[in-house]
Amino acid sequence: MRTFTLNPATTALLIVDMQEKIFASMKQGEKVLHTIRLLIHGCQQFHIPVILTEQYPQGLGITLEPIQKLLNEQYRPWVKSTFSAVNDPSFINHLSTLAMTQWIVVGLETHICVLQTVKGLINLGKEVVVLNHGMTARTSEDHDIALKEINQAGARVSTLEAILFELLKDSQAPQFKAISQLVKTGTI
Repeated sequence: MRTFTLNPATTALLIVDMQEKIFASMKQGEKVLHTIRLLIHGCQQFHIPVILTEQYPQGLGITLEPIQKLLNEQYRPWVKSTFSAVNDPSFINHLSTLAMTQWIVVGLETHICVLQTVKGLINLGKEVVVLNHGMTARTSEDHDIALKEINQAGARVSTLEAILFELLKDSQAPQFKAISQLVKTGTI
């Protein structure tokens, strides 16, 4: 696996299927939601674009309200029927218009839509990092095995604090105080 360092200018955040009915049956769902909200807020400090998908919202519900509120006008989900967002033609067309070569990926479920999307991004030549506590599945076993597979496919597995400080790079950066406060207090 080639190593890389996230660059805010070439990084996007992809939130996969954080939807009402899927979320209801997830292990440690509230912890994952909290982590994703902190990550969104951190990414907003760097003006990193946030893209999200919804898997069959007619049956699985829409994106969780706390995420919608935080995204505000950025809440424009890509509705898909494919498990991998990369297999959706409209999503691929949108990806091709972005100059983003690095992707932070979080969401539901680790072993299905997240795993398949990460593999698809890697196959497109993108550098991918996933947040360990930014995704989950119905069982710990599914989550843990998928994380290993994600890593073997070439993505990095990291933590919220590691990712935010990697984007920050320097304690003299204008976002330093906001990011430090975010990780210290765990609140937005």
